[in-house]
Amino acid sequence: MKKILLILLCVPLMFSCGEKDTEKEKDNINQEEQLQIIDTTFYNGDRYVGEWKDHKYPRDGWQKYHGKGTYTWGSGRNKGDKYVGEWRNGERHGLGIYTFADGATYKGEYTNNYRNGQGTFTYPYGKTKEGLWRNDEFIGEEYVKKEKAEENIKKEKKKEEQEEVEIYEEEEESYYGVINDPDGYTNVREGKSSKSEIVFKVYEGEKFEIINNRDENWWLIEYNGEQGYIYSDRIDIIR
Repeated sequence: MKKILLILLCVPLMFSCGEKDTEKEKDNINQEEQLQIIDTTFYNGDRYVGEWKDHKYPRDGWQKYHGKGTYTWGSGRNKGDKYVGEWRNGERHGLGIYTFADGATYKGEYTNNYRNGQGTFTYPYGKTKEGLWRNDEFIGEEYVKKEKAEENIKKEKKKEEQEEVEIYEEEEESYYGVINDPDGYTNVREGKSSKSEIVFKVYEGEKFEIINNRDENWWLIEYNGEQGYIYSDRIDIIR
C-alpha cells in the first residue's frame, strides 16, 4: 500500500518537471532569437547602431550584431570607416555598403565579413570595379576574360562545323550512283552492317543519290524517298 501511495505522489511531480523543462527550453529559444535595437559607443570609440542578439556566446562574449545595423570605426587601422547593412552573428553577412575613410565605397554582397558575390567598388576618384568577388578578392575580370575566351572558341568551332557542312553539301549534291552487283540487285540496310535489317533493295540500272560517303565501307544512299546503307564496293559513282 505504501509503495502505491509513493508512486501516485511522484507522477504529478514528473509531469510538472517536464512542463518546467519545456517552458525553459522555449524561453531559451525565444531569448536566442530575440533581437534588440541598440545605440552604443565602445571604449575605443567604435559605435554600433542597430539590431543585435543579447545572448551569451562562450567564446565571443555576450553580444552579437545580428540583423540590420550601422558600425562606425573610431580607432585603429579602420578609423573613419563605416558599414551599413546586414549582419549575422557579429559578422557582415548579406547586403551592405562599406564606406572607407578615404571616400572609397563597396556596395554589394558579404559572407562572414568578406566581400563575396556581386558587388561594386568605387574608388575615391570615381573609377568603378563591378562584378564577382570571392573572399575580398575581385575576380570579375578573370571570369569575363574566361567567358569571352570560351565564347570565341565556341564561335570558331561552330564556324568550322558550318564550313564543313557547306563543303560536304557542295560535294555531295552532285554525287549519284548505280549498283555494281553480279546478282542484279543490292540490299539496302538500316545500319552499317551486313547483319542489319534490310529496308529495301536497289536493282541494276536504278539511279540513287549518295548522301554520305565518308565511311570507308558503308555509304548512306537515298532512293525514292527512302534511305539506307550499301556496301561501298557495290556502288559505281556517276554524275
